[in-house]
Amino acid sequence: MMNRAIGTTMLRLDGAAHSRIRSALEPGLRQGTIKEYWKSAFREVVDELLDGLQVRGEADLLAEFASPCAAAFLGRLLGLRNATPEDLRRWSQAIIDGCGNYGNDPLIWKRCGDASQEIDRALAEVAPYLARNPDGSLISALQHSPAAFTPEEIKSNVMVLMGGGLNEPRDAIAAGTFALLTHPEQRAMVEADPQRWMHAFEETVRWVSPVGTYPRQTTSATELSGVPIEEGARIGIIVASGNRDERLFDDPDAFNIGRARKPNLAFGGGAHYCMGVWASRMLVGEIALREIFR
Repeated sequence: MMNRAIGTTMLRLDGAAHSRIRSALEPGLRQGTIKEYWKSAFREVVDELLDGLQVRGEADLLAEFASPCAAAFLGRLLGLRNATPEDLRRWSQAIIDGCGNYGNDPLIWKRCGDASQEIDRALAEVAPYLARNPDGSLISALQHSPAAFTPEEIKSNVMVLMGGGLNEPRDAIAAGTFALLTHPEQRAMVEADPQRWMHAFEETVRWVSPVGTYPRQTTSATELSGVPIEEGARIGIIVASGNRDERLFDDPDAFNIGRARKPNLAFGGGAHYCMGVWASRMLVGEIALREIFR
C-alpha cells in the first residue's frame, strides 16, 4: 500500500539502500542539531498559536493548537516554506489514508493522488531556492547530499516524513495535556520540577502509543513465543500492547510519570528507529506541554 501511495521510501528498504537515505537525513535530526538549530523556531510556533488562543480564553486543543502546531513544526523542519499548516495537515492525512487503503476505495486513492500532485508542485517551487540557499531543513539535506538523490526519491521520502511526522506529535500534545489534567497530583509534580516535563512526555507516548501498530513482512523464517512464522509472512506489530506489557511495566494501564525509566516502543526500534525522536521530544516535551500549562 505504501509503495502504491507514495513510492519506494526508506521505510520499505533495508541494508545499504536504507542507510543511504537515512544517513543523509540523520545529521539534521540529531539531539544537538534540534537544540541548537530548531528550538527557537519550535518555540515561535508554539508561542504564536497560544498567544492567539489566550485572547479568546478557550479553544479546541486538538484542532486549534495541537494539529496546527505539529503541522507548522513539520513544515519548517522539511523546508516547505511555501506550504501552509492546513496544506500539510491535508497532505499528511491523504498519505496516511492511501497507505492504509486496504479496501481499495477509489476516493481515497484520488485524494492521495491529488495530494501527491500538490506536493510535486510545492517541491518544484522550493527546490531552486534551497539549491541556492542550503539550510538545516530535511529537503535541503537531500538536495545537497553526496548520495545524489533523484527528484522522485526526494519526493517519496518527503512524503513518508510528512505521513509520519504530523499526527504523532499532534496526538502526543493532546494526550499529554489530557493525562496531566486528569492526574492533578502529577501535574503539580511537573509544574514544581521542570525536569519532569520530559518524564511526562515519555510516559504519554508509552501510555497511548501514537503509532499503535504497523505492518511488517518477515525476511526469513523465524519463531516468536513458540509460534513458527514463515518467510514472507505479513504480520502486524502491536506496539500499543508492548508498551503496556505487564512483564516490563508495573500497573501498565496507569499513567505514572514516576515509574522507573524503562525503554518503550513508541518510536520503534532497530535500524528503523524513528529519526524524529529528538524533534518530538523537544517540540512536545520541552516546549508545547510546558507552555500550555504555563
